[in-house]
Amino acid sequence: MAVSARSAVGWRIGLGLATVLALVYAYSVHKLLPSGAAGSLPSATIGVSTAAATNVPNAAVVAIADQLGGLQGRSPELVVTPSATGTGYDVSATVDLGDSANTSSATWRPEVKHDVPVYFQGVFASGQPVEQAQVYFTVGGQIVAGAALGKASYQALTASAATGGGWLSTLSSLPAITGEGVNDRWFEIASTTAG
Repeated sequence: MAVSARSAVGWRIGLGLATVLALVYAYSVHKLLPSGAAGSLPSATIGVSTAAATNVPNAAVVAIADQLGGLQGRSPELVVTPSATGTGYDVSATVDLGDSANTSSATWRPEVKHDVPVYFQGVFASGQPVEQAQVYFTVGGQIVAGAALGKASYQALTASAATGGGWLSTLSSLPAITGEGVNDRWFEIASTTAG
């Protein structure tokens, strides 16, 4: 299946953001957190690995992680940082869908389609001032899908999906917006001829 120019741009943006996510995660875990603070925080959803910058309260991270119990993917890694605007938080997650790069897309694609709305609904329902959230899905260490929503885009998407069409199909049909913080909106999934 051919990749459209929009998809190529989206994947480049996604890979760039994934690199940033990995760097933020590594920096948060090794430089910003006090010794022993990395990993699951007390009372966080079991199985969600969490990290945050020192100026993000643990209670905020726990409140967000506690909303992610419905994810089907395993070993979610969650990073919470202050937003660029300084008025809330940016939330990033990586969700592992399988160890083998040979895992069939028929296995992981339904998990992505389930987890994208569950992730955003959970993050924005956490009661925390989340400005922007993004999520990446990996199979065998390779990114196979990703999505981002800012707070304003999430609210508009939720209202639009309620009046017709499914949540994910509505997100997929909208033009991508990147670099706009609360207005960010994009979803990409690897095209494949199998599964």
